[in-house]
Amino acid sequence: MSKKCPPANKEDKELMRRVKEMPCIVCGHPPPSDYHHITDCGRRMGHKFGLPLCYEDHRGRRGFSGMDRGAWDKSLDNQLKLLEKVKDKLF
Repeated sequence: MSKKCPPANKEDKELMRRVKEMPCIVCGHPPPSDYHHITDCGRRMGHKFGLPLCYEDHRGRRGFSGMDRGAWDKSLDNQLKLLEKVKDKLF
């Protein structure tokens, strides 16, 4: 289970709002999207490390949150690559 981040500040909340307005970064499903916090070894990396995911890619069977620990740890590099795509679209 992920450790919680400190409460989001105004800047974090605005970033998360904008990310949720994006289509799913994995399959392109239209917004609104879930905000998926990227974790490293079970710890959230912070509110600035998040991906827009549809329900299925976030919490469904094929989703990041449904992965076992080994698959999850291996997916960190892929998630960080997806994060770069999100940042490119936001900024």
